[in-house]
Amino acid sequence: MDHPVYTLVLVPVFAAFKALANRNQRPLVITPDPTPRKRRMPAGHRQWIEDSMDWLLEEFGPELLNQPILQPADLIPAGYDASTEAGRALFAQICERMAIDASSVELRFDLNEVSDQLPDDLPLADQHLHELVQGQFGLWRQGTDRNLIRVSASLLEQPDVLVAVLAHEVGHEVLLGSGRIATYRVDQEALIDLFAVFAGFGIFMANAAHASIPDGEEDRQVPRFYLREHALSDSLAYYALLRSERALPSWHQQLDWPVRIRTVSRLHKLKEALQTGS
Repeated sequence: MDHPVYTLVLVPVFAAFKALANRNQRPLVITPDPTPRKRRMPAGHRQWIEDSMDWLLEEFGPELLNQPILQPADLIPAGYDASTEAGRALFAQICERMAIDASSVELRFDLNEVSDQLPDDLPLADQHLHELVQGQFGLWRQGTDRNLIRVSASLLEQPDVLVAVLAHEVGHEVLLGSGRIATYRVDQEALIDLFAVFAGFGIFMANAAHASIPDGEEDRQVPRFYLREHALSDSLAYYALLRSERALPSWHQQLDWPVRIRTVSRLHKLKEALQTGS
């Protein structure tokens, strides 16, 4: 007989984690409209980024787009102490930027506890769940009274990464919780990543694009978000263009080198295309 904790609590979590695992193991398949049909964009992910960012602009208006892009010093105080209270303070700031009432969402720092409760005889097909928890992904779930966001308590020691993960999860609340997009959209996770960039969290998202998980004697790098590092860099470039940042934005210096180089290069090409009308 299954352990009651496994049956009542962990089975729904496993299902969500399996979906996330499948997300990270398949190529990006995107659709330009909220239909259940899978469709690849003919021009690739860059065209999808531009079309989707344009849709976000229509949906949320220029006010959100043109707010100052958030940098670590804007959110993470000098006296940040990695406490649960400090993490909740970051969550409240993220909710405020995204116009969400923080009290309307339950936040738990317990994904590590979920990992500790995994049974020793977990089926081989579910072993990747360990990796997902170790990789410190977040989880958003719809609830009866309030929706729920769960993240690993260990993320409190990495406030930059915590901001990125929470920005993605609060993005679920904005787009899915409000019914703005359908749950069956094939590109919903990618669109939520893109919304976090649109809302000003692109620096955090791009710099936290990869997670390290234990793999024998060495750690292994896995993608943390649906949009990979290259796509997040391209998203930041188009974000800068939409904001009419014609000169090289000063915030590019906050990006890790690989992200910075690609973002600057893509922004330069976008500006050239705009000038030539191509």
